[in-house]
Amino acid sequence: MFLMKLQNYLKKNPKKYLIFDFDETIAHLILPWSIYKSKGAKILGKYDEKLCEQLAKDLNTLQSENAFVKKYGDKIKAEISDWSEEFETKHLEEAKRNPEIINFIKKEHGNHQFFIWSSNTSKAIRPVLEKEEILDKFELLVTKEIVRLIKPEIDGFELIQKQISRINKKEAENLDNYLMIGNSILSDGGAAKNSGIDFFPIEYFGKASTTY
Repeated sequence: MFLMKLQNYLKKNPKKYLIFDFDETIAHLILPWSIYKSKGAKILGKYDEKLCEQLAKDLNTLQSENAFVKKYGDKIKAEISDWSEEFETKHLEEAKRNPEIINFIKKEHGNHQFFIWSSNTSKAIRPVLEKEEILDKFELLVTKEIVRLIKPEIDGFELIQKQISRINKKEAENLDNYLMIGNSILSDGGAAKNSGIDFFPIEYFGKASTTY
């Protein structure tokens, strides 16, 4: 069902560059997020307990991280990235694959250029892509540790656009060439909107999320 919708969309709206979210898009990483949030709050609280409490009322941990990186810079970013990598590698219970997306990537990689833009870490993503034999189908993996700010900020898109610009600056600057594919209306859809590109929601693991 999803594959047909995406294929129909691309027939009506041709795109050269398809940017995929990872978690709950290509695969669903089963992780005990309560553990991540607990330690994550302690990391943020070391820098600004008042701000941490304030943001906790309105934002989830991942979005609070952006606010702290904007305020406290590279030092807290390094701590957040280290904890994210440790958590996702040590606590991963299972990666449930999305066969429709995986088959689409294998079949269509010659017709598009594929990228991943994820708020997960490379060490969590790469083993899944390798197992499914699709790692080599992607031009670039934009993961949490290589961007300053995660989605819905545009740092990840800027890296993708920069890479394409090395080969074809004119095509890279044409925002109509891009499509963001992901499960989160706020994170993926928000990132697409902020970047000025189109968004296609995916619902394989459940209805498209309205949270981050």
